[in-house]
Amino acid sequence: MKVTNFKVSLIVLIINFLKENKQTKKNIGLDKYLHFAKSKMVFIFK
Repeated sequence: MKVTNFKVSLIVLIINFLKENKQTKKNIGLDKYLHFAKSKMVFIFK
């Protein structure tokens, strides 16, 4: 469970970073990459 909790905290950090990028409206490529990585994580959890 420790690994799972670590992954969840990691996803939370990524989502927070993604929100910051949307606020500054910078790094659109990074925004798309993080969206892709987030969808990959959801797929892994399924």
